[in-house]
Amino acid sequence: MTLHPLPQFLDIEASSLGRDSYPIEIAWSYPNGEVEAHLIDPYHILDWTDWDPAAQAVHGLSRRYLSEHGADPKLVAGRIQAVLAGQPVYSDAPDYDQGWLETLFGDALGVRSPVRLHPIWVLWPDARGGRLHELYDAAWADVAGQPHRAGTDVRHRLAWYRRAQAEFA
Repeated sequence: MTLHPLPQFLDIEASSLGRDSYPIEIAWSYPNGEVEAHLIDPYHILDWTDWDPAAQAVHGLSRRYLSEHGADPKLVAGRIQAVLAGQPVYSDAPDYDQGWLETLFGDALGVRSPVRLHPIWVLWPDARGGRLHELYDAAWADVAGQPHRAGTDVRHRLAWYRRAQAEFA
């Protein structure tokens, strides 16, 4: 049981790391440590054709699987807007993740993302950066054996934060 609210973390898996990439899975955490994740069906948006087999090898999600199990991007964007708009949300790769949020909201709803991501490192501004990175790496042990997916990555950030909290708080 967590006594203090946890920061909200967000992670996105994407079709590639290229200029035309788009989000295919998004997960975020709540202050109580619960994680919500959504697969996104890329076939709902005609321009979403970019696909990198190397990225698929990392996250294990095929376009076919996404078409069968993913949600309409409009629904996912609406859910994000409902639960995260105006909240402080943190990412270990805010430039990439913010770009994919903008793609999702722009292409699905025709608006800018209501979520602004902050780098996770700002959560511990007085901590020694090298030690924060060591704790970040060590936290992968807490999600060992889980697939490289957005929800797993968010659980990793929560584990990292708890480790940092134990050491620096």
